[in-house]
Amino acid sequence: MPINPPNQPFDPATWLNMNLGRRLAWARKHIKVTQVILSQLSGIGQSTITGIEANNRESSKYAAQLAKALDLNLEWLVDGTGQPWGNPNTTADRELTPEMKKLEPETWAILTQMAKQLNLLESTHNKDDNNGKN
Repeated sequence: MPINPPNQPFDPATWLNMNLGRRLAWARKHIKVTQVILSQLSGIGQSTITGIEANNRESSKYAAQLAKALDLNLEWLVDGTGQPWGNPNTTADRELTPEMKKLEPETWAILTQMAKQLNLLESTHNKDDNNGKN
């Protein structure tokens, strides 16, 4: 079953007939992320990602990490139900997605690292706030 290029329509019913590796490869290619970049984002070795996409490796133990790295819906990645990313019917998703598709993989990696760092800063800030209230 060929993976549809990002600019072609994709029937969501087909996701149910794909395994996790095929859905992962489709999502990764859809947002133009290489296996090398996904490896950096997820902390999972590129050879493991290659094996998962080829259905030659146990994938369930890596599903949560991979979904988080690509900001995927975990349920969609594991069993094909739901949407890959958020709700495509929201205004923000409809407006932002075409612009995001234009980003280079390296830009994705930088933005993801920045988001992770901001989340860490926010978590640290929230801990400090809670400690000060006690």
